[in-house]
Amino acid sequence: MNKRVSVLLKLDPDLSDALRRASGVTGQSVDDLVAEAVREWLKAHPDQAGLFASERALQDSLAEYNALYRRLSK
Repeated sequence: MNKRVSVLLKLDPDLSDALRRASGVTGQSVDDLVAEAVREWLKAHPDQAGLFASERALQDSLAEYNALYRRLSK
């Protein structure tokens, strides 16, 4: 569960600046904010994401209990 992979993102400069500001305001890392956005997109677009029902359930669980999972992993 703690294993992560690196992904290169090319963002519009304004979007990148907004993401960094949001990171500073929320105290969350840019990586965590991007992961949250991806989870939300996958949840909102399950047909386009090509996820199986079990994968959607996992994504839903991660989105709902992310903070708890992070505390438990420490």
